Formats: sequence, structure tokens, C-alpha cells
Amino acid sequence: MNFKERISIQFTNLTKTDKKISNILLKHPDYLIDNSAQEAAEIIGTSPAALVRLAKKMGYKGLADFKISLEDYAGQEPSREDYLEKPLITKVIDNYRDNLHLLEQQLDEGQLDRISDILAKAQHIKILGIGSSGLAAEQMVYFLLYQDKYTESVTSKTKMYYLSRSLTKEDVLLIYSVSANKDYDELLAAAKKAGAQLIMVTMNSQDKIREIAAEFVLLPSNLTNLGSASGEIYQLDNRSLFSVFSEILAAYIHKKVK
Repeated sequence: MNFKERISIQFTNLTKTDKKISNILLKHPDYLIDNSAQEAAEIIGTSPAALVRLAKKMGYKGLADFKISLEDYAGQEPSREDYLEKPLITKVIDNYRDNLHLLEQQLDEGQLDRISDILAKAQHIKILGIGSSGLAAEQMVYFLLYQDKYTESVTSKTKMYYLSRSLTKEDVLLIYSVSANKDYDELLAAAKKAGAQLIMVTMNSQDKIREIAAEFVLLPSNLTNLGSASGEIYQLDNRSLFSVFSEILAAYIHKKVK
């Protein structure tokens, strides 16, 4: 996972300083690649400690690991000159086009078949998503209703808390979460204890969740730098990829139930 993808996952947890540093490094990864932490901090207008904090927040072991990831990112991105020449509409559509291509590469047909089989046979399905991910959960509920498959959505922490206290081995949990963060820890522990089946759909690879999930689906993230006048990073909506994934999954389920 390169630097750009990590920013997308951690975007809502970044401070104003984190976003400033990230935005500059998206445009000029060489500032850190070719310089020491002290030199890079002076160029960026921050402190070495802030760079270290950002590296840790992004999940890197340290600045050396951070630099390696920036080198990988720099090798994959088009030149800044070529990028700036594109109109805004092209930048947005190109981003979605790239992510659809990544989605096609990352999804495994065998896994989609397994997930659709689980959901087609399950009698008690809960589809979860907190915050903006809740809209993806609600959408999947409707996709299944269209196929005469009744499911329930859980889109608040309060409902999730009470669900964790009533799970059984008959339950199947389909969770949409960009970051797969600690909000789900209690529920995941309860699901494991009850023997409920867990299907996690996320943009963040989490080994602990992989270990207990029946299926773990990792989707590409959806962040791009559109060169706004304010110089800030603009986060395109990750729910669009959840939506495409759900459409694909619904098509596989349709084959099972009809």
C-alpha cells in the first residue's frame, strides 16, 4: 500500500498539520526522499517530530519505511506537469477509472462466489456501516431486497453495541468500513465468541480481522490531489467503490437465489 492509499484510509484521523505535510509530499515526495528529516522539515515548514508522528499514524515503522513508500508512490504517479494540464473533470474521472481497474484486479471471483454462497444461504444477515459507510450498508440492504432477501442494516454505534450482546452462530455480519478501526473491536470479539460468520469489506488491511473473518475483502482507496486553490487534499468518496463492489456481489448472489 503506497503513501497515497494510506492517506485515504487515515484521512478522517489526520490533523491540519498532518494534511499540510501529506499534501506537500503528494506533490513533492522528493522533499523527504532526498533529504534528512531535519532538512525535509525545514523545506516543508514543519518539524522532524511532526514527520515522525505522521509516519507512525500512517502505519510506517519509521521514517526509513516512510521514505521507501514515498519512492514507490513517486514511481507510480504521472509527472506534475502532465497532471496540472488536465481539466478538473478529467482528473476526477481518471481517478475513478484507475480505481475501477484496480478493483477488477483485486477482486477474486472465487471469493465472490464464496461470499455470495454464504449470503444466499444465510437466514440472519446484518449489514453494518458507521458514518458514511452506513450508506453503503443501507444500499446493500436494498440490493438484497430486490432479490426477495430480507436483511437488516446496523448503522449506529448504539445498535452495534446491542447487536454484539445478542449474536449467535446463525448470524452473518457483512461490514463496510474504510478503515476497519477500533469501533468494531467489541463486535468482532463477540462475533468470534458466538461463532457468527464475518465478512469484512474495507480499504485497510488488518491482520487481526483477517484471522477471524470468514472472508476479508480489500478494496482500493479513492484519494486524489485535484490541485485546489487552497492547496488542500480533496477526498473523493470511497462509498463509490463500496457501491460498485455491492453491485458486483449482488449479481453473484442473484445467480444463487434464482
